[in-house]
Amino acid sequence: MKIAGIIAEYNPFHKGHARHIELTRLLSGADGVICLMSGSFVQRGEPAFMDKFARARAALMSGADMVLELPAVYSLQAAEYFALGGVRILDSLGSVEILSFGREGSELPKIREDARARLKRGESYPAAVYAEALPNDLLAAEYIKGIEKTGARLKPFWVKRDELHDAPGLGSALGIRRAVRAGEDITDALTAQSAEILREQLIKERAPWREDALFRLVCARARTLSECEAHKIQGADEGLEYRLKHASEEARSLEELINLVKSKRYTRARICRFLMCVLLDLPKSLAERANMGAPEYIRCLGVRRDKLELLSLCARNSRAPFYTSGAELKREGGEIFALERRATDIFELLLPQPGPGGRDMTEGLIVI
Repeated sequence: MKIAGIIAEYNPFHKGHARHIELTRLLSGADGVICLMSGSFVQRGEPAFMDKFARARAALMSGADMVLELPAVYSLQAAEYFALGGVRILDSLGSVEILSFGREGSELPKIREDARARLKRGESYPAAVYAEALPNDLLAAEYIKGIEKTGARLKPFWVKRDELHDAPGLGSALGIRRAVRAGEDITDALTAQSAEILREQLIKERAPWREDALFRLVCARARTLSECEAHKIQGADEGLEYRLKHASEEARSLEELINLVKSKRYTRARICRFLMCVLLDLPKSLAERANMGAPEYIRCLGVRRDKLELLSLCARNSRAPFYTSGAELKREGGEIFALERRATDIFELLLPQPGPGGRDMTEGLIVI
């Protein structure tokens, strides 16, 4: 069985994502497509627009055969380690042959020869390492670098992004999120299944997350951290933790907090990821351990009923423990799954209608 893997966030799932899955299946000859999706928090450094279970259902109903969870320890890191974590998980499944991703340009960005010197001068990672990199091409380059670094048995396969996927308005996930917050109709940008799920979440007041709720929780955490505790948080480098401490005492909104912490050296996304690491208490030591080796576990969120054979295939071939139950993971998932449970529980508190804790324990495997 020829399997292709996709690393994504589906925040939310739109027609461009469906096209990517469709073309991956068609052009690569894959019999199955497994999507590795960020959980409750995403790489741009914010909560996901909808909860991970709703987004997994949307993906399964719109073309994905199986959805796995990319743990927060990877999803809240820079592109290099986001990609590296994703590559290692898909490779560890032992069943994925192809890594499919989107590209914008005709060529991938080249790494600068003076990248190290630029970083020492204080340039941000993307600007220092890559010359004229488009955002999605930067991530594509990191996927290939991750494959080479780990010796992963994944064949890179790229799909050219069309106007639907890259348009600055409703064709992009960011445009869709902004439109929803503005009360605009985004039905035409989503698959019918994803649109219905989003509609249900909005009616139930389970989307989108509230900025004021996030601001209060982040500030509460930042104000009560000691200097020693703050220094141990992932992303706390070169005094960033002190900037956050002072900003949390002055800011009156999330945007003001971000702007007070921000500096020329760090991108906005870097600052936002650090805020989320503070909120979730993600220690440097855990991120460093995750970045050093193979994944400690792999969790399946859902699978299509007509592709149930993927479960036995992955369970049989995976080099990392493969789980479909949060209850089993609670006993055996260690610190990384403990972080995941915190992320899910805190996410529920950020919704217009706060949800219950413990959903990682109570939500079963999604089968559609």
